[in-house]
Amino acid sequence: MALFFANRGLEEAADVEVSLSGFDAGRIIRAEVLQVPEGRDRFAINSQADGEQVGLAPCPM
Repeated sequence: MALFFANRGLEEAADVEVSLSGFDAGRIIRAEVLQVPEGRDRFAINSQADGEQVGLAPCPM
């Protein structure tokens, strides 16, 4: 199962809690967050000239 969440807030973090009735999730295999490197703005994009602007990073759990 894959779950995707987006926080469009610019100033505040968003807490998320998911309850799955009847689903026995034994473990979390991977959790990642899409992030922009320090010093870049939220409009940063990956391009052919600069392909490593935005990427996935491990999500602290």
